[in-house]
Amino acid sequence: MSTILLESSARTTSRRSITGRWQIDGHRTELTVRVRALGLAARGRFTGTTGMIDVADNITRSRVHVTVGSDSFKTRWNAHDRIVAGTGFLDAHAHPTVSFTAHGLQPILESMVTADGDRPLWWLVGEVTARGVTRPVRLALGVVRQDGDCLEFSATGAIRRSEFGAVGKRGLVSDLVEITVRGRAHRHRDDD
Repeated sequence: MSTILLESSARTTSRRSITGRWQIDGHRTELTVRVRALGLAARGRFTGTTGMIDVADNITRSRVHVTVGSDSFKTRWNAHDRIVAGTGFLDAHAHPTVSFTAHGLQPILESMVTADGDRPLWWLVGEVTARGVTRPVRLALGVVRQDGDCLEFSATGAIRRSEFGAVGKRGLVSDLVEITVRGRAHRHRDDD
């Protein structure tokens, strides 16, 4: 397994270049969210993440597209899951998907450490679409590891749910939603 610190040119210590198209493995990719509810940390996760990662020769031009089902949000309590899928939050019936599209990478110039202890080097710059509303977002991209035709990645960021019209349970649930993505992608078959 080789560790890739994404640089201005995609250089790796592996025998095969990281450039090309990668298909996100929905079974091995987890998108988790964290909010404060009644002053306590509350977590949930989305299942069935799908998407593609296109790593360009010039790493700053790389692109990402990820989609999850709005109704795939899970906690340990079914009642909470139904509330989050309902009209006050994701409104899954009217808006069945949440998506993220990144248009490129920008270097992180300030010193930063994520909650996981990562020291990300790049901002993954793009947009989140939820409830039919699209807003800009930057995710801090952690170290990316390539193991043959498998790519492991992580990214963290935050959004304000009110910017998407998700205003249910105001005063009980925080507006700030912290996002963490950890996953794997496999080289797309057409890149073999």
